Amino acid sequence: MSGLIPGRNGWFLIVLGAGVLYDVLASIALRHWLRDPAPRCTDPIVPITFFRPLKRGVPRLREKLEALVASSLAGDQILFGVDPDTEEEALCAEVQRAFPQRDIAVVRCAPGAAVNPKISKVVQMEAPARHAAWLLSDSEVIFDPEFVDAFRREWQAEAGAALTAAYRFANTVSGPQCCDALAVLLGLWPGLALVRRFGDVKFTLGACTLVRRDGLAEVGGWRAFGDMLAEDHQLGAALAKAGQRIRLSRQIATLDSDAMSWTDYWRHQRRVAVTYRAASPVGFAGMVITQGLVWCLVACLIWPPESSVLIVFSGAVLIRTWRLQGMAGALKFHFPWPWIWMGLPPSSVMETVCWVLSWLSSRVWWSGRWWRVGIRGALSPVPSRFKVP
Repeated sequence: MSGLIPGRNGWFLIVLGAGVLYDVLASIALRHWLRDPAPRCTDPIVPITFFRPLKRGVPRLREKLEALVASSLAGDQILFGVDPDTEEEALCAEVQRAFPQRDIAVVRCAPGAAVNPKISKVVQMEAPARHAAWLLSDSEVIFDPEFVDAFRREWQAEAGAALTAAYRFANTVSGPQCCDALAVLLGLWPGLALVRRFGDVKFTLGACTLVRRDGLAEVGGWRAFGDMLAEDHQLGAALAKAGQRIRLSRQIATLDSDAMSWTDYWRHQRRVAVTYRAASPVGFAGMVITQGLVWCLVACLIWPPESSVLIVFSGAVLIRTWRLQGMAGALKFHFPWPWIWMGLPPSSVMETVCWVLSWLSSRVWWSGRWWRVGIRGALSPVPSRFKVP
């Protein structure tokens, strides 16, 4: 019987093989996704309300706001949610004055309408919203007319199903920015591709989502998700439970990479890992098989394997790097050469470290303060008297 149990080298190869198989399947699924023709609608485009809740310190904010206006149609409504008496409010007012012919409103959002700072703003932006279709986008999203036109036509072709867009990063020039973007390629995109190809989409993504006003009201409106860290995932889960369809768009949103230090990168990856774990504990636990390269690297350092196994390990590293290079090109991630080759080791190790720590600690840094993440992602602020490392 003991002969049926793999030895150390056997387990090494099994772990490597599982990771390589996952990479290959994800690459195939992504290729099918990008080759799928986007549904097109030839009916007149219905007007929508753009929700843009703004956080502080967004780089090149005026460019992003003007790009949003340029991507909208004359009958659309644009809502900017801002903290009162801030630079962001002043910039939004300038954009409003620059386009007097457009329906633009600057909504002053007091803190405290919801625990989640983003949802706190969105809740206060609901009252002036005029249209039956609502497009919510993050502060960092860079819109262009081609993307928005294709996205809203796809939504109409899908008969009003909730439509959500995955994203890529632009302007990744520093080491922390590149490693942060690589984490999206390593963790997010493979999972999205496999779900879209083989499963049912029961989540939305926070970067860019288009929903029906009445469909959102059916699940309690934005306020129902106001105490959640992963409010986008919980929104999708609620819509799916209510029998509404959710689609992952053929279109890809572009996010401007935030200015980021190594400390910011560490905190962001910690928050991302805790968010994934809180939103989908079972799926997140399954990610243990996707991190085989790091587990094998640890094993190599503790128990040096045979030379033949080292050759296989090196081959697996090359396969993953080649896959990332292909994904980056297909999805139009732009990295300074040779950041994919340089950034893969630290990004992979960081992903695994944060995966482990997400099960041990529920504290995250977000929106300028520390939070404790409870069951199913419920947020509560950590009192300032607590010293969190």
